[in-house]
Amino acid sequence: MASISSTVAAQLRDIGVPEGASVAVHTSLRGLRGNASERLEADDIIDGLLACVGSSGIVMVPTHTYSFVGLAEQPFSLDAPCNAEVGVLPEVARKRPDAVRSAHPTHSVGALGSGAAELVAGHDTATALGHGSPWHKMLENDGFVLLLACGHEANTFVHTCEALAKLPYLSASCWDAFWEPRAWTAVGGEEQTVELQEIPGCSRGFALSQLHTVLRARGAVMEGAVLGGRAVLVRMRDIMAAVTFMTATDPCALLCPPGNCDDEGKGLPAPKHPCNVRRTLARQASTSAESQRMFALGTAALGMTYGRTNQLGCPSRGAAVDIIKQAIQSGVVEIDTARAYGDAEGRVGEATTRIGPQAHVITKLDIPADWPSAPPRVLCAYVAASVFKSCRELGVHCLDTVLLHRFDQFQSPVWHHLLALRDQGVVGRVGISVYHPDDAVTVLKDPAVKHLQIPFNLIDWRWKQSTAFLEAAAARPDVTLHARSTFLQGILVNGASKWPTIEGVEAEKACATIQSVCSDLHRTSLLDLCVSYVRGHPWITAPVLGLESAAQLRELIGVFADCAPLTESEIAQVDAAMPHLPEQLLDPSQWLRDGPKPDAQLVATPNNVLQQFDMTGKVALVTGASGYLGAAFAACLAEAGASVVVTSRDLERAEQAAAQLPVVGPARHYGVQLDHMDEASIQQGFDKAVGVAGRVDVLINNGLAIGGPGKDLTSISFAEFTAMQDNNSGYFCLARQFRDHVVERGAPGSVVLIGSMYGQVASYPDAYAGVSAASSVAYHALKGGTIHMTRHLAAYWAADRVRVNCLSPGPFPSPAAPKQMVKRLCTKLPLQRMGLPHELKGSLLLLASDAGSYITGENLTVDGGWTAW
Repeated sequence: MASISSTVAAQLRDIGVPEGASVAVHTSLRGLRGNASERLEADDIIDGLLACVGSSGIVMVPTHTYSFVGLAEQPFSLDAPCNAEVGVLPEVARKRPDAVRSAHPTHSVGALGSGAAELVAGHDTATALGHGSPWHKMLENDGFVLLLACGHEANTFVHTCEALAKLPYLSASCWDAFWEPRAWTAVGGEEQTVELQEIPGCSRGFALSQLHTVLRARGAVMEGAVLGGRAVLVRMRDIMAAVTFMTATDPCALLCPPGNCDDEGKGLPAPKHPCNVRRTLARQASTSAESQRMFALGTAALGMTYGRTNQLGCPSRGAAVDIIKQAIQSGVVEIDTARAYGDAEGRVGEATTRIGPQAHVITKLDIPADWPSAPPRVLCAYVAASVFKSCRELGVHCLDTVLLHRFDQFQSPVWHHLLALRDQGVVGRVGISVYHPDDAVTVLKDPAVKHLQIPFNLIDWRWKQSTAFLEAAAARPDVTLHARSTFLQGILVNGASKWPTIEGVEAEKACATIQSVCSDLHRTSLLDLCVSYVRGHPWITAPVLGLESAAQLRELIGVFADCAPLTESEIAQVDAAMPHLPEQLLDPSQWLRDGPKPDAQLVATPNNVLQQFDMTGKVALVTGASGYLGAAFAACLAEAGASVVVTSRDLERAEQAAAQLPVVGPARHYGVQLDHMDEASIQQGFDKAVGVAGRVDVLINNGLAIGGPGKDLTSISFAEFTAMQDNNSGYFCLARQFRDHVVERGAPGSVVLIGSMYGQVASYPDAYAGVSAASSVAYHALKGGTIHMTRHLAAYWAADRVRVNCLSPGPFPSPAAPKQMVKRLCTKLPLQRMGLPHELKGSLLLLASDAGSYITGENLTVDGGWTAW
């Protein structure tokens, strides 16, 4: 018959405790004994735990004594008995010869196993449960919390989460209601009192809160039975994430509800009940912090090249991750991102995974354009897919806040599907990003909306002139209201040359007025003026501020640290001075259509050449990517870090080709059915590509429908000649679909059409004579048209930030080509050989990436010198 300890070890392994784990254990021995079939001792549980984690694992238990001055009957020592509240098992564990105990005078711990001494070292001078404590060390070692026959009311680690999250009620001013903030200790042989850095409060609220519900919704709970008693296992990092999630919007989420506090029966009047004191402190701290609140970090420019005045381009993934980490470490607690912001979500996920869940992330749905006509089940899948992809990129099981990106989706099935995910615990708070005050008024009428984002800055007069909006916002203090466009894509802090050309806008005069106001108010910079103006409006929770570099981050943090928000009278002075500018200027999505100045079209790229060729975070669609050259094109973009959508008339071939592509970093590859010779298929296939990948940034128009054996001048029919030219019809319709897509997103795009040397020069008749059909006259006509269409589209679409180029390969025959023909062709080439598919990769990447940001309307010929003579 197996021993009790071996049974415990086996059952713990079944629950999910891995060998080598660091586990903090809370146990109700009474609860376990009530289910045991034979006598159960604490040592049986301890031995089972040690057997489960093995020689490289650690088991830790709370051995608290609560040796507060005026409360304890004797000073703390390493031999002092545990307080009865922590239970029997910790007392037995601390007495074992293989155990070590920390020297904290009120909240010591006992540990057994490899590395136990290192775990408890320094606890006497560290915080009780916060930074530097054994609990914090175990969190950093990816430890677990194990609850045996007890609930989260016994989970000491939640106090660690409170401390690390710096919840506002953990201030010294509340100690008077509980105990003196001093402890009595005799460690070292001499009695003394020591000042304490923190005192954890009541923990009953941990069980009364939604903590376990949130953990279960996030898929973080592993549970089973040990000796018939309920056992719950959770990673510490998941508990930390859940606490951060819960307290981001309600700092009191872990406190006991009024009337349910353990300490309320100790003779204190209600205002002095510990949790009531802490709730009051939290409210006071929240009110005090409003004027000091940091901005929300906007990440559009950290995931893609974004913004009219962007001079640095999109930073590399490593640089972007470092910027996000620095922002969080500097006090930024909210991060604004979206599925449509290139690789932004993935970069946010990497940063928050490295630094820990210390920020509240707001993201936005990305739903395909065909959503109004999508069947209900498909629409539900669209919403779920967007949320799932965000979870995957952010590295979480549950999203903090999700917004609609379009007002027309509000109260639609999209909204209702999002609410369903909220009710399931997959999404925390929901809301919407709007563009107009009337839309905001409508949105604020729905109590389900908890987050609203609006464009607001010192020249945007619309919001303050809308009494209905101001009243609606005042009536909803429960709504987080973020203001984007503080700098209006940078034009408010740059010269008039960066402003778009719009009728009725005198940019030079407007810039002079803004500069004059800045001087009159003695602001340190235009950046300070713009930020402090928005901060001065009490109905704005925080501005959303985007940036592209660490230097810009430091500048913004400096403004928040050193520059006070504008007063009410100063704001009135700004409003009186600002010209009443056309609403068209206030909506950047309309600027391109109004013909911006040429210098505003510049797309800055990183100075580092490797970064210029980096496609990380971009999505490329390659037609005909399962073919001889198309496969090389798709591989090239995948190798450069892009996510690739492979299309083919045959879905199975597309999916197989996608599966064979290399995966670099966060990239994902997809197979989609698309026939560029069928207009309906172009529409459906492109929408499907956007649906699975989130967006498309680069289009490689490569597919070719030949329609049968090549025919020469003497044998091709009218219908066959015409059918070949239909390829160009498909190229154009797909390119136009792509152009409309990127313009709608306000993003740049790159189209690469595939031409041929035979679009520029005639073939050599003697190279084909007697071996193969002559190079098709219809093919020559097609490729000549492709090259000229490239120039035409480039000229018209440059204003939309869409570059259009053509890559014209020379002789790249497939292995199936007649060898005699290949031999003859080699004699016509300066390099005396045929091209290989991989030799097109560099040229394609140049045209597709930011390395070619100043190339458009170009036909790049790669032909081994064929056209050189």
